[in-house]
Amino acid sequence: MKHCLMILLLSAALPLASLAQSRALFKDPVFRTESDPYSKLSGAPTKPLDEKMEALRYPDSNPAWQDFFKQYGTRKMAYLGDWDKHVVLPDYPANTSARTRAELDYILDLQSKRTDQHLTDIKREVGNGIDSFGWLLDEHFKLSKMPATKRLLQNTMLDVLAIQLILKKKYLRARPSALDPRIKPAIEIPPYPAYPSGHSTQMHVLASIFRELKPEGAKDFEREAFRVAWDREMAGFHFTSDTAAGQLLAHQLMDILMSNKAFLADLTDAKKEWSEVKMKPQEK
Repeated sequence: MKHCLMILLLSAALPLASLAQSRALFKDPVFRTESDPYSKLSGAPTKPLDEKMEALRYPDSNPAWQDFFKQYGTRKMAYLGDWDKHVVLPDYPANTSARTRAELDYILDLQSKRTDQHLTDIKREVGNGIDSFGWLLDEHFKLSKMPATKRLLQNTMLDVLAIQLILKKKYLRARPSALDPRIKPAIEIPPYPAYPSGHSTQMHVLASIFRELKPEGAKDFEREAFRVAWDREMAGFHFTSDTAAGQLLAHQLMDILMSNKAFLADLTDAKKEWSEVKMKPQEK
């Protein structure tokens, strides 16, 4: 399964030369601003206006979804075994609510502004991973030569992937295009429910970890995480509330991780490795 498998990219060197577009997208004129339709969403009612579409959910019987969940959603956690005692997400806005209608209109607005550059990045980010942070990391950073950092990231991302799949199965939110056929996804829709956004969750967790390893890049890591998550709205895959829930989930999971002894021990080892790379850069 190619969709959303960030952890499969952790064994590769960072493809820095191909990521120059990330710098350019920091200045993307379409990227969310206070003047775009998103700013009108926060006050929109979230309760149903009628019952016509309230029963619409992602089909839990989808074979691809069932296989994906069985493979990645049932694994034993390395760090986050007690996550369900601490994670609280709000229900997503009702299908027929004014909030959902506003979010659908926002996606349609984004769709009308897609550029070839957006499409390039949307395709690149399908199986997203640390490659999206490549240009923000040291040019000599190679996971193949950093076993402690690789172990930390793989364990964390596998835990996070399992949790987000469990939550997707709980909510079974339909994708935006199921509610409004005018929405034309940029590429094939991933075979699992929408809420919360997996890209948003994983990217914000990664941003928090890299902030621990390279504090001076904290603001850029956070912005890049949000940009990749926002690209999923541009692609027509996610509602804004999916993105927000993913960010909230990431913050809650990081709170748990930062109190987990095994995670902290591995983080300490990764920090040592990171310091050694800074002091003695590896060969390209």
